[in-house]
Formats: sequence, structure tokens, C-alpha cells
Amino acid sequence: MAGAQDLDDQFLGVAIDGLTRDVVAVGYLNAGDDNSVLQDLDWVVYRYDELDLDGNQAPDVVWTATYESAPGASEAATSVAIDTNGDVLVGGWTIDAVTALRRWRVARLSAYDGTLVDEWIGPAWLGDAWVTGVAVVGGRVAISGVIDDGTGPDFAVTLLDQDLDEDGVADAVDACPDDPDKAADTGVCGCNVPDVDTDGDGAYNCQEDCPSDPGKTEPGICGCGEPDDDTDLDGTFDCDDRCPENPDKADDVGECGCDAPDNDTDGDGVVGCRDACSNTPPGVAVDSFGCPLDGTTDETGDTGPDTPPTEDGGGKGCGCDAAPGGGALGELLLLPLLLVRRRR
Repeated sequence: MAGAQDLDDQFLGVAIDGLTRDVVAVGYLNAGDDNSVLQDLDWVVYRYDELDLDGNQAPDVVWTATYESAPGASEAATSVAIDTNGDVLVGGWTIDAVTALRRWRVARLSAYDGTLVDEWIGPAWLGDAWVTGVAVVGGRVAISGVIDDGTGPDFAVTLLDQDLDEDGVADAVDACPDDPDKAADTGVCGCNVPDVDTDGDGAYNCQEDCPSDPGKTEPGICGCGEPDDDTDLDGTFDCDDRCPENPDKADDVGECGCDAPDNDTDGDGVVGCRDACSNTPPGVAVDSFGCPLDGTTDETGDTGPDTPPTEDGGGKGCGCDAAPGGGALGELLLLPLLLVRRRR
């Protein structure tokens, strides 16, 4: 075989099928433009019949196979072995799409036509890694090669005889041998934890404590699902503030609720929101609605001491707001009625 004129093409490994006596050779073919910066090496595998059926004094080609990880990337097959079924195990390297470094690759090719049956690609290291030798006995595949963990090249030997998670990558070169969703590396979250960002906030679920809250990665003060806001700027977060829109109330709504202050403007012991007579003179005894107990009733329903008549005909009463329905006036009118009924 030969590639383009003056370009470097090589076979780097050879094996003989013990049953058919076919010869399998592996190496690379330069599909680039030169043998240096513009070279483009691709895997090449040839299976030859031992017989010269066409009489041209050369072995006949049964099939060929090639492999390229990406256009322009240089890969090579370096070693080969044949199993008891005649399938061909080819080792070499591929190019990592992210780092552009070499990674181990072992491919199982069909004995019949060379189609890809299975492959194993090793994890990405900090340096190059590739296979230099392949051996197979009883279904167990051993490979030798080189890895560079960032401190320099070292030799390595491993077995490719199990695939517990059935992800198509042998356990020996599977970064997560019991996780079918990860093989090349452990990802961000590690084995058996998916690299998922449920709330779309840019942090994987494994990196945050609020995976369903796009506004938080940590619970903060108010917990996941509730913002740490202080609407009324009173220093208490809304989640702990019983009146989140009233800066004067936080821990207690008081007697008047969040929307009204608990003020007693006339000092009679009844807060303003319940005081029907909010201007009662000091020292005057009042009922539960804040109106004087010794007063009379005028047309408005107010109670309290008499005041001089006014030009518009008003006057009697304390001059304050009417007592609420069922208030002091109702109580005063109800008492004589009960006394009358008892006399009957």
C-alpha cells in the first residue's frame, strides 16, 4: 500500500490469524500535504489473505479500515492482535477535541469486513497517552502504552476485560466504571451525579444548595425559594417580618395591625385604632372604646361631657368620632332594657 507521493505512510504493527492465516497490518496513512506541520495522519488497517488468488505474486486484500477523530487531526494505529473469533483488536491513539492531546484508543473490528464492533477510549490526561501493544487471550484484552500525567511520560499496562456499566468503555479506561452516563471523565459533579443545572442559574445542582431556585445557590436567611428581601428597609428580612411593608413594625402586628400605629394620642389607655374619642381630656374615665363613661349621648352617637352648642346646631358630646357599632352606646342602652325585662 502507499499514499501520496513523498508522504510518510507506515505500518507499525502486524498479526496473523491462527485459523485463517490471514495477515493484519496496522499503521497510519498521511492524508495531509507534507510530513511536518501540514501532515494529517489517519489510522489504517489492512487484512490480507495468505493466498495469492489472482496470481499477481502479492497477498490479496480482504478488507481495509480507516479512522479519523476530526478533519486535520493526526491519529495512528500502533499495535494489533486477533482474538479467537478472528476479530481484530487495534490499539493506538486518537486526539482529544478539547485539549488536542493524544488519548488511548482500542478498537475491535469485525473479522468479516472490518466494521467497528466496539471501542475503548482512555481518559484525558494532562499530557499525551497512547497504546504501544495489544494482546488478547480468552476474551481478555491487555494493552501497554504511555501516559503523561503532566510530570512526564510513564509506561502503563492495563486490562480491558470488563464493562460493568455497559456504556461501551472498558472499566480499565472508564473514568466512571459504574456510571453509564460518564466515561471520558468524571465531569463536574463526579461519577453517578449528573452534571445538571435544573434552575438554569449557571451552577450545577451538585454545586449549590438551592437547585430549584434560580435566584439562590445558598439558602441565605429566608431559605430556598424565598428571596432575602427587606421591603420596608427596617433591618428585618420579609420572611421574618410580620409587617414587611411597615418599617415601624416587624416582630408584632400589635393591636392595630400592620397598617396602623399602636398610638394612644389622648393617653386614656385605648390605642388610636380602637379609640372612638381620641381627644378625651386627661384623667377622664373611659369605656372600652375610649369615650367618657359619665357623658351623655348626642345625635352622632358620641359620648362624653356636654360642650357648648355650635352655630350649626351641634354641641352635645365630646366632639370625637362616633363609637363603633355595638360600642359603648349599645352597652348603655342595652342595660335598661334588661332591667325592664327582669321586672316583668
